[in-house]
Amino acid sequence: MRKLLLLILTLLPLLVSAQAAMKTHCTPPNIDISLKHFNYCIAPEQTSKLSFHTFSDNSYSMVISNKESELFLNWLPSSIALADLPKKYGLAPITFLEQLFNGKIQEQKPHGHKISAVFGDIDTSELFVEKVKGSYIFSALNKSGQNTAFLLLENSDWLLQIDGKFNKRTLIQIIDRTRLVGSL
Repeated sequence: MRKLLLLILTLLPLLVSAQAAMKTHCTPPNIDISLKHFNYCIAPEQTSKLSFHTFSDNSYSMVISNKESELFLNWLPSSIALADLPKKYGLAPITFLEQLFNGKIQEQKPHGHKISAVFGDIDTSELFVEKVKGSYIFSALNKSGQNTAFLLLENSDWLLQIDGKFNKRTLIQIIDRTRLVGSL
């Protein structure tokens, strides 16, 4: 445990700190990985499967690997994660996602190819939209299991993009382990 703490603190001193689970939403023996903008509660046996990547001062990624797949948790500006689509429609990121997922924005409209590239075929996917713990979650779950989900706070231009092989049950588990702590 101490080696993990030292490793994390050494690699990303501005973004990462790990702390005992008792002070956070984690329950012992889980470990709370506290990044600048989100926390993730991880089981001790998974800590060796974690890696971190920094893209800029505020954009970064946490990767959880196992034998079957990798799960990427990326903190990004919504303009990058959503291919600048909210701006093209003149909407805030949360409003764009709400309208897209309730059918007010059609895939066939002017930017349909970009929508399909980001979300896949929304018409044939199981849509998952919820508000949990102050965060909004949007995902178009397709049958292949290779999916993307977006977690964001209401007034944020940044979001947490989750990529990897997961189904609805796994997504709910990921959400339960994740807390957004603020935005830029």
